[in-house]
Amino acid sequence: MDISGSCLCGSVRYTSSGKVTMAGNCHCINCKKATGSGYAPVLFVPKDSVEITGDVRYYQTTGKRGFCPNCGSSLFEDPAVENPGEFLSGMLGICAGSLDDLSQYKPEIDIFTSRSATWECMDPNLPKFSEMPSPD
Repeated sequence: MDISGSCLCGSVRYTSSGKVTMAGNCHCINCKKATGSGYAPVLFVPKDSVEITGDVRYYQTTGKRGFCPNCGSSLFEDPAVENPGEFLSGMLGICAGSLDDLSQYKPEIDIFTSRSATWECMDPNLPKFSEMPSPD
């Protein structure tokens, strides 16, 4: 599935023809702070399948978070997994709200639910993981 998207002001655009390997709602504290919301909806594709045009700045935290320096839109989450055996190794997270076609985001799981706020409304049909699930 080809996906594309951009930041709010349009100065950063991306495309990917890579297969989505995981799509989920992350409720960790870093995602809350980065999005200003209860969770971050993210889909992961192979990093080498993503073409980016425009200037992206990265903030180093647990992994790296890519954003537009002009409008501040959150765009990417690079988990920067060091262990090649990790299932997110070589993947790039794309923030679902930046997609041109929002219907392409189909969440499969909720992760880090142990950190969710009492006011968060989660889809009861999605599997829940209190932390990051193992790839098994």
